[in-house]
Formats: sequence, C-alpha cells, structure tokens
Amino acid sequence: TRKREFDFYIYTEILNMLYPHDYNFRKTEVLKYCEEAKRKVNLRIAFEYLDMCGELDLLQYLIDKEKESNNKLNRKFANAYELLHLRNAGNMNTQTFLKTVKKKMEQRKSTDDISKIPMDFSLIYAFFDHRNYNLVSEYTNDLLSQIKKMKNPFLRSSYELRTMELLA
Repeated sequence: TRKREFDFYIYTEILNMLYPHDYNFRKTEVLKYCEEAKRKVNLRIAFEYLDMCGELDLLQYLIDKEKESNNKLNRKFANAYELLHLRNAGNMNTQTFLKTVKKKMEQRKSTDDISKIPMDFSLIYAFFDHRNYNLVSEYTNDLLSQIKKMKNPFLRSSYELRTMELLA
C-alpha cells in the first residue's frame, strides 16, 4: 500500500488534539516526521512552525539536515531560518546579529522565491532589537504585499501573524 504523507501542519494539529498533555511524545513525533518527510514543502512549513513554537533544538536539527538537501529552496530556507534561530537562541548580541544578517543578505543572490521572506524577517527583527521602529514599520509593510501573494495558507497566515506582532 502507498502511504500518504499528512501535511505537516495538519499532523501537528492532530498530535496536539490527541496528546495535549504529552509534550515529549509530540516532540518526538515531530522529529520523526522531519526525519522521514518526503514532500519538501512540508519541511518548509516545519521551519516556520518550529521557529514560532520556540522549538530551537528541533529547528537546529532541521536546519542542519536541510542545508544538505537536494532541494535548492529548502537549502535557502535552512539558511534563512538559521538567522532566526540565532536571534531566538540569544547567543549573540544585537549588534553582531545585525551585522550577521546584513552579511548574509549581501551574499544572497537576488531571489524571487519565498525563502526571501524569513530572511527579511531576520533583518526586521534586527531593526526591532535596535529600536529602529521606523525601519521596522517600513520593511514590514513592504513585506506584507509579498506575503499576501503566497499560495501556502499556513505560511501566509503565520507570516501575517508575525507582521501583526511587529506592527502592534
């Protein structure tokens, strides 16, 4: 029989409904899913989900795994979410983070794909950490038009939530 792969977000919702009080089980199952996922789009969704949930160890695993992916877009996502992970892990000061983000953005070839969005969020968060709220507002509003065009409903919704938090 052929196995059908659940969409990542649906899978996590099922886990949350069936095992609301068993965090370790849910975490283990999400890790297994990331190890075995065949559809690359599910791993791109997993990046955002894990980052938004603060699952830094699982996010680091996925970053390391997808940096070696045969899928170019997933490699780009790994690099973009690596910046978000650096910020959330709190292992560098705000000035170093801003310099790191700017350097990565300079190295990035012009990209039209959706991996640009999490990379741009890193820059916006760096501005936020420096209390440069005018740039936060400007860049966030520019990003909103790109987000609204996204086809994936989970990523679009999650990125819109990020923008609402930044503009609040």
